[in-house]
Amino acid sequence: MTARTMPSRRRPVVIAFEFYDGPTRGILLLKGYPHYFQVIAWDEGQDSRLFAVSKIPTDLFRQVLRKTLRGGTTGKPNTSFRLFDFKSSSEQEREEWKDLVSRAKRSANRGTWELMIGTSPLKARGLNMRDTRSQQYIRARVNQNAIETLGSWQRGKR
Repeated sequence: MTARTMPSRRRPVVIAFEFYDGPTRGILLLKGYPHYFQVIAWDEGQDSRLFAVSKIPTDLFRQVLRKTLRGGTTGKPNTSFRLFDFKSSSEQEREEWKDLVSRAKRSANRGTWELMIGTSPLKARGLNMRDTRSQQYIRARVNQNAIETLGSWQRGKR
């Protein structure tokens, strides 16, 4: 079964690695394909968020999905959202998750980043930012793990 054909009603659509009034980093199914996402900027109220999104291999998504469905996440089993629960997991589970997050980020960095803006990765609309300069800037923001304000991001992008 490929990620494209996975029935979303029984599988999480967003698996969040980090959360702050909504998912800020994780994996999501977008148009039927697995993607790594990370917030790189938001407005002062943190309502509008700028998500950097890039495809990841299906086999990596399956590993995350297996880990998610085995436990260590919070959320109702049949909902589209899951959040990794660092507080109730063992040290070994935390290290396994950190490794999966790192692998997902490295894999996403090899691809083309797309930008989406909205309140969540599922409610965001795409922005066309595929030129080389934009891609370099997005990659740098993702690698810094820092969230900027939308205003400073727009000024830095120029």
